[in-house]
Amino acid sequence: MNGMMALPQGQQRSGVHIFEYDARFGKAYPVQFVQYDYNHPLDVPEHLRGACDYVLADPPYLNPQCVTEFFQTMQLLARVPWSADAAPDAEVTPMMFVTSPRNHAQLLRDMGMRRTPFQVKFQSKFATPIAIFLNYRSTRLGDFVHEDPESEDEAEAPPPEPA
Repeated sequence: MNGMMALPQGQQRSGVHIFEYDARFGKAYPVQFVQYDYNHPLDVPEHLRGACDYVLADPPYLNPQCVTEFFQTMQLLARVPWSADAAPDAEVTPMMFVTSPRNHAQLLRDMGMRRTPFQVKFQSKFATPIAIFLNYRSTRLGDFVHEDPESEDEAEAPPPEPA
């Protein structure tokens, strides 16, 4: 829980919900905290189903099963869920997914999410490359990366910067 800080009393953000397995987040964010286990992706409080205007996921694992289960939850939370059958310019709830570039093909194919050029950097020596994927265009994170997601490989990522 390094770096986790509670918001000052009276500054709780309304409309923000933190889905987290670790109950310690409930102490720091008592209003926003929702106990969550990605192994049960459909266990979402009824009042939050279809209630979110933006959904961000940063799963604890980078494997395809975890990505799929998180996306199931994201779809339940989204006010306007993504559909593979929808027109490319159809309105959907904006979503962000933070994960390994190796998940690019799955995110594009199954979730309509594209990789941004934004580079996630860590102060620690965390060596696994992390990318940000969106289902909408963002001027802050840059336009989508035009690459073949089927050829994604961690080995293609730039080496970590020296400490």
